[in-house]
Amino acid sequence: MTQKRTAAALAIGLVSALIAVACTPTQVAINARLPANFPEAAELRRIAVAPFEGNGGADFTGAMRAEIVAATFDGQRHFTLIEGPASTSAAAARQANAQGLLTGSVFIDRSRNNFREGRRECSARNNDNQCVRWHEYEVNCTAETVSALVSPNLLRASDGASVYASQKRGERTSRWCTDRQRNTTDEAMIAAILANIATEVRRDIAPYNSVLNATVIETSDGLSRPLAAQFDLAVDAAKASNVAAACESWRAIDAAQPNHTWTIYNLGICAEAQGDYVNAQAHYQRASQLGGASNRQVVASMQRVGRLLNAEQQLAAEEAARQLERETTTRRAEEAAERSRAAQNARRSDLVSRHGAATADAILAGQVNAGMTPQQVIEARGQPSRREDLTPTEQIWHYGSERVMFSNGRVTFVRR
Repeated sequence: MTQKRTAAALAIGLVSALIAVACTPTQVAINARLPANFPEAAELRRIAVAPFEGNGGADFTGAMRAEIVAATFDGQRHFTLIEGPASTSAAAARQANAQGLLTGSVFIDRSRNNFREGRRECSARNNDNQCVRWHEYEVNCTAETVSALVSPNLLRASDGASVYASQKRGERTSRWCTDRQRNTTDEAMIAAILANIATEVRRDIAPYNSVLNATVIETSDGLSRPLAAQFDLAVDAAKASNVAAACESWRAIDAAQPNHTWTIYNLGICAEAQGDYVNAQAHYQRASQLGGASNRQVVASMQRVGRLLNAEQQLAAEEAARQLERETTTRRAEEAAERSRAAQNARRSDLVSRHGAATADAILAGQVNAGMTPQQVIEARGQPSRREDLTPTEQIWHYGSERVMFSNGRVTFVRR
């Protein structure tokens, strides 16, 4: 009898597991490129993280610095972490050659609640190992809740303006009883909360890559029997992560029997997975028009692809703005260099006309040569730090450790 019941229980468990697997939705990974929630903050690439204030400040400062170091976008590091400064002023950030200074406060709170929890255990069994009498009792339990409030603020070093400020909250609770050991600590919960908040801040101030999930609709209703079988095989391929084969089958089904709502929807997932968001959106809209408007997966996919389209446009606009800024900076530098060359050429022409080519080149190079007049020396080196009169016709001009001797209004020698 006991063996039969055990076998029956195993069979029920197996059926339950199969049902659970069958009910698991088939999902396709969508590689997403998402902009920073605060684009102005993302332009500051050299970041210093000053110590955060508050009873959780030291822990969060470490977590935030780790996030800044680890932040990547499209495989490239987005930030350079600048060590220091300890001060929270923009001037200190500029002195440390940082473009931005991240600072703020962190406050950790703990609360504990004691309660009792019911238990039930068998106190007597019959010959078939069935429980015939239960013992009910209560045990003492504790719930420990840890919460954190983080207020980050990112200052632009050039002018001290705040380009990002927020408040982030996190909370975790652990419960244990006298008959069950606690499976964590306050310190572990705090570390997890602060790490999650640091990740949120990083996504606020820098673009990031993420993986979103698109759920395949597995209904083949409305297709001919052969095409329905092919549709089901495509779903199996997607479930096995062979998305390319699944999409090839759905394209063939669409060619053989157009306007099947869920084939068109799944082709939208195929386009989205390839980064073709415009085509994906068109497929989702078509599926909605064909009867899928109220389907929650269709609605979710339309919202998701809309977000990805907006993200793509925002990232493109930000890159275009950066490119324009680079081109403007280059053009201004070239124009400044051209003005400088023109000024130098004009000055040389003037010097050549007054002193001759050789002396003009020496003056432009800041050199003092024998035979120069005092005026020529001044044009080459400026006024001396000190003048020493030896005789009415002889002088020594001092330029640091360099000495220039004049006799009868001409340089006779230069001692370096």
